Amino acid sequence: MAVVGDLIWEITELFNMKMNSLQQDFTFTEGIYICVCGVVQHCRLYCRSILVTTAECITPAVPSTELSHFIVDNEDGQYDDSAHQAAWRGDVEELRRLLTHGAADIDMQLRPFYATPLRLAAGNRHADCVALLLEHGSSVDVVDCKGQTPLFCAVKNWDTDSCIALLHAGASPDGDRRNLSTPLHIACQDGYAVGVKLLMDFGAQTEWDCATPQWTTHPLHVAATYQHLTCFIILLEGGADVTLAGHILHVICARKCDPLFVHLWVQFGGNLWDRNDRQQLAIDLPGNCHTNLLKELMETPLSLQSICRLKIRKLVGRSHLSLMCTLDIPQVLRNFLMYRDIPEVNNCIMTMNIELNRLTTK
Repeated sequence: MAVVGDLIWEITELFNMKMNSLQQDFTFTEGIYICVCGVVQHCRLYCRSILVTTAECITPAVPSTELSHFIVDNEDGQYDDSAHQAAWRGDVEELRRLLTHGAADIDMQLRPFYATPLRLAAGNRHADCVALLLEHGSSVDVVDCKGQTPLFCAVKNWDTDSCIALLHAGASPDGDRRNLSTPLHIACQDGYAVGVKLLMDFGAQTEWDCATPQWTTHPLHVAATYQHLTCFIILLEGGADVTLAGHILHVICARKCDPLFVHLWVQFGGNLWDRNDRQQLAIDLPGNCHTNLLKELMETPLSLQSICRLKIRKLVGRSHLSLMCTLDIPQVLRNFLMYRDIPEVNNCIMTMNIELNRLTTK
């Protein structure tokens, strides 16, 4: 009861602190949402610390010390965690021996976090162990207690080799719906541009329907919020629908992003007359450093050829955009349809393709 009382007191203090520190340009609904997210995260960390402490108390003689915070199932000697230990350490030879002799349950989830050997290997950047486990038939989308798939953990750790192996083995690029985030969201938040390109190439959904408010869910929103221009370009070039992305232009202006964010947003079909929940245009936001640029763009409509490009790409559909490079038309037209006439887009996509080709052929 004392623990519960302490937790309630800390949650109350945290909620009050967050409410007092919110910026005035948030709506009441957005403010409440931010507070709730902060409180939920605090609860998770608090409860995890209690759980780990409890696990340590009830398993005083756990023989496997390296994963003591992950295991409460082996105190009675019933479960063999040797494969989990080897995957956690990155001991590929020991793991191969165990798998070859059938001495390990390859998909067993150990409490309290329900981590499989594949999840542990992906979370620790052990790509060799990931490849070996996949070779022996490990399930690619088994989630832990937080709904994190092995791919989610690999993306979070910028482990490109593991990401490639998992995606080629059939891992869902969208993660699991029980986690209110996706690998693509995490990659955009962290600026992991190679991961964003890889996920987009394997068909990751950019318009993800979940329970959180729309203004926080679109990867474009995340990339703009954290000012990751390369991720922003990859999402746009890969076919992210700007009409479903919420009030991204307001985010760009509020975050004082590079003017190139604005230019790209417009060229890819963004609406300059979009209004936020307060019915404000982006140009009317207080302290907007892009006011002159927005005014100029509003007075200069898109060219007819740019409008045609948007229409053609919409008719082709996102899943077939990559095939436009094979069209039997002049190269200059193919480049135009793929936005390679914009130097920043061309350089970004070429760099990402070269890097991915290097990683997949090494």
